[in-house]
Amino acid sequence: MASMIFYLKFQVNITDGKTFDGHAGGASSPGGGALFGHVYTDDLDRLYRDTVSFEFQGTPVYLSILYFDSHSKLLGHFQSGAVSTVIGVGGGKGSWH
Repeated sequence: MASMIFYLKFQVNITDGKTFDGHAGGASSPGGGALFGHVYTDDLDRLYRDTVSFEFQGTPVYLSILYFDSHSKLLGHFQSGAVSTVIGVGGGKGSWH
């Protein structure tokens, strides 16, 4: 995660799976962080295929990313402990590759 106050960049890697790249706007403190957590979903293939947007909530010790399809249906979420200087909320667009 990297934050430039009103613009943030996220990358989530699933071990032996795909990588999510997302770009977001929101209100946050500048900085970055290392995140280690888990992705939860009922349908990993659908998460990979249909994710178009996401929402994040971050504190210095916790980060959550919610993944949505084009109809704003929740597809899954990433929950992480964090070592971060970023505090903020926001959302944006992204996809898995």
